[in-house]
Amino acid sequence: MSGSRLQMLEDFVKRDPRDSFSRYGLAMEYINMKRYEEGIVLFRMLVAQDPEYIPTKLWCLAPKLCCDISL
Repeated sequence: MSGSRLQMLEDFVKRDPRDSFSRYGLAMEYINMKRYEEGIVLFRMLVAQDPEYIPTKLWCLAPKLCCDISL
C-alpha cells in the first residue's frame, strides 16, 4: 500500500482518536503492510475503547477460530 494512504489514515486517527472506523482502517493498513505489532496494538486499543465495534470483534475472533490464538 502507498505511504500516502498510511499517512492519510494516521492523520484521521490524530484528528479524532475516538473514531473507531479510522482506527480500524489504520490497524488494517498496518496488518496489510506486515507491520503486525503496530496493527495488533491498535486493535487492542480499539477493543478497549469500543468493544461493540463489529469489525474489530470479527477481526479478533478470526485467529481464535483458525489458530486458537487469543489477541
